[in-house]
Formats: sequence, C-alpha cells, structure tokens
Amino acid sequence: MILKRFFYAAVLFLCLPGIVSSQNKGDKKNGNPIFAGWYADPEGIIYGDTFWVYPTLSLLYGEDVEKYGQDLKRETDAINQEYNLQTHFDAFSSKDLVHWVKHPEVLSIKNVKWAKYALWAPSVIQANGKYYLFFIHYRKGDNTRRSQACYVSDSLAGPYTGGEVLDTDGGYCNQGVAQGGIVSTTSGKWYAMLFRDSGAVGRLPVLVPVHFENDFPVFGVDGKVEDKLLLEDTKPTHKYAPLYGDEDFSSLHNYWQWNHVPDDSRWKLLDHRLILQTGKICNNVTQAPNTLTQRMPYPGGVVTVTVDGSALSDGDIAGLCMLQSDYALAGITKENGNYFLVKLAKAGVADGEMNPKEDDSLPAVQEKILLSSAKVTLRARIDFTRMKDTAVFEWKQNGNWQTLAEPFSLYFKLDHFCGVRPGLFCYATKELGGQAAFSDFKMRKEETDE
Repeated sequence: MILKRFFYAAVLFLCLPGIVSSQNKGDKKNGNPIFAGWYADPEGIIYGDTFWVYPTLSLLYGEDVEKYGQDLKRETDAINQEYNLQTHFDAFSSKDLVHWVKHPEVLSIKNVKWAKYALWAPSVIQANGKYYLFFIHYRKGDNTRRSQACYVSDSLAGPYTGGEVLDTDGGYCNQGVAQGGIVSTTSGKWYAMLFRDSGAVGRLPVLVPVHFENDFPVFGVDGKVEDKLLLEDTKPTHKYAPLYGDEDFSSLHNYWQWNHVPDDSRWKLLDHRLILQTGKICNNVTQAPNTLTQRMPYPGGVVTVTVDGSALSDGDIAGLCMLQSDYALAGITKENGNYFLVKLAKAGVADGEMNPKEDDSLPAVQEKILLSSAKVTLRARIDFTRMKDTAVFEWKQNGNWQTLAEPFSLYFKLDHFCGVRPGLFCYATKELGGQAAFSDFKMRKEETDE
C-alpha cells in the first residue's frame, strides 16, 4: 500500500493538481472549509485512493451539540472548560476531496479510562498491516504532565483498542514527552518524534526509539527517554543549516523570522546594517511591524546587537526585545531631541496560559538613562536551564557591560504559542517616518551545569 502523509491548512487542498482546483471544464471543485464542524490539529493522510483526515474536536456542531453537550458540564481541572468537549475523535474520508464521509467517534474517552478530561493531537500511521492512532492526554490523579497513548485497528474507521505507550518527563521538571507520531528509517528502525514543553524556550523536539512487540509499539528504553542516542546517519554528506546564529546584514540568513507579515517598503539592508522604519503608531512592541526574530538555543544564550537611533523621530523606540506576550526590551528612545536608554516590560506580568489577544497596554518603565550618543550596544543574557527562564539586559558603557534593572522572568504563553525569541524592532508612539539601524548581531549558545 502506498502511504503519503501531509499536514495542511484547508486551502492546501485547493493546490493539489487535478483533484479539486483546475481551469479544466468539468473538474470538481471544493470549497473551504472542506467539511462542516469545528476542528483543530488536522492530520491528513492518503491511503490507496482515499483521503483521510483525523482532527482534534474543538467545538460541537450540528447534531453533536445535543449528543455531546453534557460533556461541557463535567467538573475537571481543565484550564479551558471547552477542553471537556474533547472526549472523542471523528475521522473523515473522501475519494475526491469534494464529497466527505464522517466517521463519528472512531475512538472515545470511554475507552481510555485513565484519561482525565480530553484527547487531542491525533497522528495515524500504517504498519504491520494495521493502523496506529497516536494521541495525547492527561492522566487522572495528581499527574499534571501530558502522556502519549496508542490505539490500534484493522480499519481506519476503527474500532481502536490500545493503551498508554509513554508517560515520562525525561527527567525534566515534570514536563511530559508526548505529541507526535512515529517514522521508520530506510534501514527499518522506528522512532517517535515527540516534543516536551520546556518553559519559556518553547517546545523542544525529542526523538524516542520505538520497537514492536506483538504488533504494538514500545517506546523508549524501559519506558524512559534517553538523553543521548546512537543514531545512524542516512545522509552523511548533507550539510544541515543552523537554526540560529550571527548576522552581518549583508543578507538575511534563513534562521530569521518576521514576527508579522513584513512591510517590505519599510526595511532594507544597507552597508551591513538592517534599517527598520516605523510603520504605524504602537503602544507596545507586540504591535510593532517588521520585528525581526530568531529562535533561542537551549539551555541559554547571549544576544548582542548595536543600535543606531540617530534617525529616530520623537517618541520612537528601537532596540532588542525578548518577544512574547509577556515581553521585555532594552532600547533607545528619543524625547524632545534627547536620547534615552530604556528598559521596558509588560506591566502586570504573571505566569499563566494566555493573555488577552488584543494587548493595547503601555509597558512599564523599569529603567531610563540619558545618553550622550544615539548609538548603543545592547546585550541580553538568557537562561532557560530547567525552566529558570530569566533575561538580563545590559548595555555597554565605556567598554564595560552595565546591567539594566532586575532580571526579567520569561514565560511561554498560548496566545503567541511559541518560545520566547530575541527580536530587533523599531516602532513609533507619536509620528511615522523615523528609523533605526542595527549592526553586529551576535548569538552565542551558553552551556550550563545542568
């Protein structure tokens, strides 16, 4: 059987040639969404001549409102009451991506008796002539970490039976290693590609060896995730691109990411400098257009950059931030013709899962220093070790590094849904047209005694 796997947004289906979107007369066309309902985490798979989709249930729709509505009344410790609706998986199949068949409740929480309140993030693969449905959940009791389960069926539509395959934090702060699927190498070895919530740095991928016993997957070594694995190199000549690094701004390396869809008319590279021009009036850095970011290494790193604010307009702020909805930054601002070094942070920061999506609040000013020059070198020292999650901002004065305010606590928040990232920014608070120049960006990974 030919197996193809793909992850998709609904619009991706419109790009599959010869199936749903074509200029040829008589071709069938599908609309978006591809089928009715409220679903997340869609896993798309092609088995033979049939397309299958396995999603996570988000909200009830149609006849399911009456059938499953009582689940919303369950008393659990879910941070969002709607998670209590995620009591089963539906599946959908189609021969042409136009006409879809719903396969309701291919797996129910009634068959996962140790699950606390929800099932989510399904992943389905075929092996040994069977179909393996992987998903995650929280166990009942005091265990607060996610764990991985696997259920098996002879049919994609179920019924599925199985059990838990991995419940471990890998020795890391009770953060469960879970969510993902399994893959085989060209030599026939199997691995699970999962992740572990790791605090402010985000979710880190974890590779777990897998073998089969009686056609059921066994994860890890004695149920544990090893710190180091002996892996075969299937591409010994391949050069792997770095995930983070330095920048001289002659061009932008692929490890950079714009925090918003960039406005290309308001940034450029000139003489080994990144020029960012203000694009709109903002109250805080989360609203700033053209913030340029990259991911941080674990267990920590040091980020350094030089900022020239001589072309700022009054009220502009430009510098180096640690970007999340609970942000902190060090930068230059211009007020009445004078330049100041400021350390700003989100006011009222508190640990938690989610901040309001529309944050229009002004930041708290933690330190403000009058500068004799419009140019300054900034540094942020980040420590993610075992979820310590702190950032210390510094600036270079007369050749020596000076600390700005107190260390800032960093958090992973679901409204941004990614790890804390260093960002280069320039935004206006009064008028548009100002700009800042960035140069000599350095990123250094720091090892710890972990």
